[in-house]
Amino acid sequence: SNFLEPLLGTAVSRFRWIFSHLTIAAIGVVVLAVVFGLSYGITFCLMTDAEWSSVWDLVLAAITYLPAAAMYIGLVVLTFGILPALTAPIAWSVFIITIVIGQLGEILKFPQWLMNASPFSHVASYPFEDIKMAPLIIMLTIATGLTVVGLMTFRRRNVPS
Repeated sequence: SNFLEPLLGTAVSRFRWIFSHLTIAAIGVVVLAVVFGLSYGITFCLMTDAEWSSVWDLVLAAITYLPAAAMYIGLVVLTFGILPALTAPIAWSVFIITIVIGQLGEILKFPQWLMNASPFSHVASYPFEDIKMAPLIIMLTIATGLTVVGLMTFRRRNVPS
């Protein structure tokens, strides 16, 4: 944040600056999902002698988590627009809480309302379950809303020197 004001004093607009960061985050998440799906699918086929066409099912399974990840990105953009000094602690806290809910929620018998707090819990376990489009569309809509509000608040807030 100490370097942001001099940078924004140049020809770089606020929107262009934050959009470049947002683009890198989004591309990174998509690439990681595809690479994870491919590596998991290839490993699965090598270990089980399954048909190679099942690799694409596992890539699709990984991609179905992108709307949940987009919600996380949207939350980070919103936090940066409203509370820039607290962006890192809030982002890491939400990330850790989401991981704990996802990995330990059933083992520790968390209540259902807490399990539902994680957007990742609303993604179907494809290929074992059919993909449900409604939760994915809702998550993408929420992610878009969070991102737009975050961009608008960042445009209006004062950037300290």
